[in-house]
Amino acid sequence: MRKYGTVEPALLAERTPVPLSVILEGARQVEERRLAVREGIDLVLSPQGALVAEDLAHAREASLAELLGDWWGPDRPTDLVRLVQELNAELCGSDREQPRTAARAPRLS
Repeated sequence: MRKYGTVEPALLAERTPVPLSVILEGARQVEERRLAVREGIDLVLSPQGALVAEDLAHAREASLAELLGDWWGPDRPTDLVRLVQELNAELCGSDREQPRTAARAPRLS
């Protein structure tokens, strides 16, 4: 919702391996928590939901910065900042962004 403005739960279920029942339950929960509201069949972020989505985006950006380690210092190049921001935006609602199953989860050494 943050990236595209709206989401249609049934369409989301068609594009991901997540069962429709799980998506509908998630949609119900975000509505109950007033993070999103219905506009027809679409869900749209509420003002509170937009703030939460922004917080999540900042957390994802911080996580990406942590992966960069020493490269992410106070004197980091501007193009690196832009790269992290673009990566962060792409990860938010990317068509290729999918939940990981145990079989697909990467192994940590």
